[in-house]
Amino acid sequence: MISIYSRISLILTIVTGLLCFISYHQDMSIRIPFFSEIIIIVAALLSILLVLKTNLRWQAIFKARKIKAFNISRAGWMKCVVYELIQIGFYFVILLMLLIYFDKGKLIGIMLVFYVLESIFHIILGVNLYKV
Repeated sequence: MISIYSRISLILTIVTGLLCFISYHQDMSIRIPFFSEIIIIVAALLSILLVLKTNLRWQAIFKARKIKAFNISRAGWMKCVVYELIQIGFYFVILLMLLIYFDKGKLIGIMLVFYVLESIFHIILGVNLYKV
């Protein structure tokens, strides 16, 4: 369930959250050059990764719907849900911190909302469509 795109986007989001934390606390005497450009580049990378991840996941769901096979077990599906909820938790915490405390992070916050919505729709709609 967790592809390389999910891992890259999660690591990129956590690193960006840490950079925003460092930039927010100016008393640390650490200046990040070209920080506004970095935020825009990270938001663009997150949008590209979201498109790739969404294409990969939903294409697999719709292809699996047409084949005759066994549905995934309840225990297997619960593992998938736990993985998705862990990602949603990370995204949601960083999203709240960016939107509440950091003005420049709104673009990344919007991208994280799309990540959370995609994961929620995947959990809700994919429960009966995954097959082994």
